[in-house]
Amino acid sequence: MTDDKDQLINAFRPIEQLFIIMDKTSLEDNGPLPRAYAEVGLALCSIFRNKIEEITNPESKKKNNE
Repeated sequence: MTDDKDQLINAFRPIEQLFIIMDKTSLEDNGPLPRAYAEVGLALCSIFRNKIEEITNPESKKKNNE
């Protein structure tokens, strides 16, 4: 199961990196829009990683619910 988890995370990594780069863009040069997109994207990445962890590690789900 860990191999599947690693494959999913590695396949998703370029998207996550895009949002990280967008988050570092200059407000003066590009305005606030790229940062706003980055904030949404990074939040979605976090949700994705948490869901993958929940699916691949049922014990962590039990601990979170206690």
